[in-house]
Amino acid sequence: MKARVALQLGRVSNLPTVWSNTAAGLTLAGVGFSLTHYLQIALAMSLMYVAGMFFNDVFDADFDARHRPQRAIPSGQVQRVEVIWWGSVMLLLAIALAAVPFQFPLSINLPALLAALMLASLVLWYDWRHKGNALAPWIMGSCRGMVYLTALLSLSSVLPSQALPAVGGIILWVVGLTLVAKKQALPGLILLLLALNLLLYVFIAPVFSGILTLGLAVLGSGATLWVVYRARWGQFYNPVTLLIAAISLIDALVIAGVRQQVDFLVMATASCMALTLLMQRWIEGS
Repeated sequence: MKARVALQLGRVSNLPTVWSNTAAGLTLAGVGFSLTHYLQIALAMSLMYVAGMFFNDVFDADFDARHRPQRAIPSGQVQRVEVIWWGSVMLLLAIALAAVPFQFPLSINLPALLAALMLASLVLWYDWRHKGNALAPWIMGSCRGMVYLTALLSLSSVLPSQALPAVGGIILWVVGLTLVAKKQALPGLILLLLALNLLLYVFIAPVFSGILTLGLAVLGSGATLWVVYRARWGQFYNPVTLLIAAISLIDALVIAGVRQQVDFLVMATASCMALTLLMQRWIEGS
């Protein structure tokens, strides 16, 4: 398989949002984490994401042959069996990396293993059954929520009180942008605004000033409304890629709230949005 084909199949331009998801999930554990551990889990989640994109094209190959013949598999740039093989290898390696800490003696982290298996199951279920399925956006959102939980459980078997609103917030944001992608602008916008303001209320309001929280709520809500509806009227480029990139800002809100400060990790996480947008200029993000 050629490198360019693999990069396009894997939608790798969106990987920075997976890296920021990982940072948020590890931060939620509340026990601190090392760069080595972060890199291991980020690699695991990246492989899981790319494998999911590979299998998405495998299951959509017949549909793509009729409606998007320029895609890699129907255009003959790569064989379906080759994509299945590479996707399977990445999926198994992702589960192993998530469940086995890189330290000696080697041992299996059972909670992280179960979370990784659940994530892999959701990814494959979505790829297999997402066409015409009303639950598909919620499955996609749940995949991002499971990235949070898999990262968290790789450090701690105890779920903190902030885990539920964080997972709920990222699920709502991803469902919202998925609905926007499906031309359901109003319900998508409602979920996007609900996700943003839920996370601001839970993570920012208790720690930072009320004026800052209100300002972020007004700015964030206004920007989201502008992006969705300017795009709806054909006056702006595809909003979905921008909303996907903004996942990293959601992650930054979570990290800032947990750490109770805006530090290097928060800024690095937020910068993943810019990196995603930059990479989307070369590789399509949706």
